[in-house]
Amino acid sequence: MNKSHQQNSFRKIPTCALQVLVVLFLLGSPMLAESASAQRKSRQKNQRTNQRKTQGSSQRTPQRQSQQKKDTSKLALIRGKAIHALDKYKGKIDIRDIKTSLHQEVMPPDVPVPKNWLQMNIEDQRQWAETFKKSDQGKRFLKNREDMIANAPTFEVIYEESGEFVVYDVPSGTYGLQGRFDKEVDGKTVAFEVFAKIVVEKGVQILDLQPIPIEVTPLFKAGQAAPKIDVETYDGKDKLTLATPSYQDKYVFVNFWFTGDQGQEYQKQVQAMYGELKEKYPIKLLSICVDEKRGAAIKFIVKAKYKLGSHGFTDGWDHSTIENYGVRSTPSGWLIGPDRKIAMTQHEFYQAVKIKPTITDVIRDRIEGKDKPTPAARPEDSDEPTEDAKVRTKNSGSKNVRDKRTNAGGSSKK
Repeated sequence: MNKSHQQNSFRKIPTCALQVLVVLFLLGSPMLAESASAQRKSRQKNQRTNQRKTQGSSQRTPQRQSQQKKDTSKLALIRGKAIHALDKYKGKIDIRDIKTSLHQEVMPPDVPVPKNWLQMNIEDQRQWAETFKKSDQGKRFLKNREDMIANAPTFEVIYEESGEFVVYDVPSGTYGLQGRFDKEVDGKTVAFEVFAKIVVEKGVQILDLQPIPIEVTPLFKAGQAAPKIDVETYDGKDKLTLATPSYQDKYVFVNFWFTGDQGQEYQKQVQAMYGELKEKYPIKLLSICVDEKRGAAIKFIVKAKYKLGSHGFTDGWDHSTIENYGVRSTPSGWLIGPDRKIAMTQHEFYQAVKIKPTITDVIRDRIEGKDKPTPAARPEDSDEPTEDAKVRTKNSGSKNVRDKRTNAGGSSKK
């Protein structure tokens, strides 16, 4: 019996969910160190899925983690295969080096915030969170959450040289498969990663997955040459690149964004930043919209009055510029120097906006040299498997993320 579990590419954060995320952040929840990924969000349709089936390895591997006795008649055997998504990276790594785990997603209860939470200022919210964390109720809440995460089934995935793997005795539920291996390739550090969402339905004994692509993401650091940009303007008649004449001898703030990004506040800050800094510094703004439907995005831009800077379009996630920059989520900000080297990576930008008052302060301080570049870091939504990777909230995420997890539901046998 064939089962298909459609996975979209973005999720929005309703106001009620946002208040939960904020309070978890105030409580010091590691879930929001995210991937957050927690990018991890109304996902765009058109996520690439691979329809071919694979025959799994029949060799038993020692990855079962639970020591508890189980009724194996109610457990599933999962077979799958990891494959290279890009031919140019074939042979660059041994697939067996990708440390991978299969973890069941859990849904902890919402934080019991006050009814007037949204009307409270940030200091009052912080005070409430600190008080809650120290209270008996708060301690029980956090302990129960930790126990729920710790007790979720987790399995180590061990690959054959061919990329095939088998996982035994898996209870029904929704699982995330996640793995990562970093390696220097052609002088650049590259992350090789696997992601998959797997739904094991009750009564299924054998689940053969669709092939899971190994995604490749470059890990940049300030001072490296800026990757190539090649996007179209509104009407598609012209191209915008780092060689565009009006950008010469200037900084370029590259703003990858999506019309569904948490309302309009962020883009308003970007517009305000450019409006203020362009009068004082040699800087240009290039906003690159990743929406699939360009016409709808243009109407959104006009209605929102995003008049400053240039606008480029990729018409979806499958675009060379997005791949060149390794963009996993939006918004994603980069500062390119007049020498066409990276002045600020998306990771640095993401960290800086969390601690500085405005985007204007972030960009001005980097241009003036008031802060120092940090080492290359992994993508925000693709940390190595951790306990927090098991967490799934009712409306999870702190920003919009391209869900690169393959919808791996294939053929199942009951």
